[in-house]
Amino acid sequence: MKVCKEPFENIEITIDGNVYFCCSHDIEGKSIGNIYSQSFEEIWNSPKAIEIRTQILNNNYSYCNPELCYRLSNPNVYFDEKKDYFTETLNRYPKEVKLMHDRECNANCIFCRKKIYRNSKEENEKFNKLIETHFFPILKDAEKIIPNAIGDAFASRHSRDLIKAVAEKYQNIKFELLTNGILATPKIIKDLGIENRMDTVFVSFHAASKSTYNKLVHNGNFNMVMKNIKYLSDLHNKGILRVLQFNFVVNKYNYKEMKDFIKLAKEHNATPSFWELRDYNEDIHEKYEDLAIHLPTHPEHKKLLEVLNDEIFDTLKEHELFPVLRNLRRKN
Repeated sequence: MKVCKEPFENIEITIDGNVYFCCSHDIEGKSIGNIYSQSFEEIWNSPKAIEIRTQILNNNYSYCNPELCYRLSNPNVYFDEKKDYFTETLNRYPKEVKLMHDRECNANCIFCRKKIYRNSKEENEKFNKLIETHFFPILKDAEKIIPNAIGDAFASRHSRDLIKAVAEKYQNIKFELLTNGILATPKIIKDLGIENRMDTVFVSFHAASKSTYNKLVHNGNFNMVMKNIKYLSDLHNKGILRVLQFNFVVNKYNYKEMKDFIKLAKEHNATPSFWELRDYNEDIHEKYEDLAIHLPTHPEHKKLLEVLNDEIFDTLKEHELFPVLRNLRRKN
């Protein structure tokens, strides 16, 4: 029997301290607890955590959103054979910890946020205090950490401090890093002491040309991104970096470059990943319908379908085109 491993191995912590097993934006159920009001021991085996694990062990995914979840749509890729420790209550802490408490970033993509978010000195001090008091204890059994999942791991001052602290204390933990690529330089990565400890790097730049990139990424640097993805590609080709993925959020400004983006990713031996635009927060809400070309009501929607009909998309694996886009292609 294959089951989703997320409730048995993973957690993510949102900006308000709520803890989820995965995809806090998509999962229908409530969080399993809050790190600011409970101990992690209480959270990890809370009534909600036990309820979700029990349902999944019974092949019940009613908490999940099948239209958005790439795991549910690709169980052969993301589900594991049921292991002995896949039980309702767990003594072992999570293998993978995703932190979403820090949204500091050095750029702002127009479909993500209205402005550049920088933490104040007081916020950085508050976050840095959490490293020992709240984050270190959770990591005692961890194999991988994702230190800044809603900002930029290299641009955030707190996240750089967190990465250095974790790298020093937990010698066996690997890092999964999300970045816009601007500061993913050899110097910064080496200074952090993680060049040989990066498991996965996701680079989100959403365009195959400088002109389109400049429309989408304010305060960006396309030439620097291209230089840095070459460096990351070299690490990947040497086997130092296990996964290199290029992210592309499809919208009305960039959909015509989807095919070129696939070619660019393949030139760098990277995985292309295409997401539909999602109405996650108030920063994007007022622009959403204008940008969200995947919606049937969008005036350019049929042109997106024409792009998706190209045979180059046959070269993508199932999980490289997220469910909404893949379903559009199938219907088309």
